[in-house]
Amino acid sequence: MHSAEGNELKKWCARDWESYDALKDNASDLPIVRKALGDATHRQLM
Repeated sequence: MHSAEGNELKKWCARDWESYDALKDNASDLPIVRKALGDATHRQLM
């Protein structure tokens, strides 16, 4: 997104997942993540 002053780019959104420090302590259950990704892939291909 361009700024009002000129052609320089301006960041307009910051997500939590962009920073490792914000996510480093999150727990993930790998079998659940794997199944969800597999199901999503199957759903998109069918």
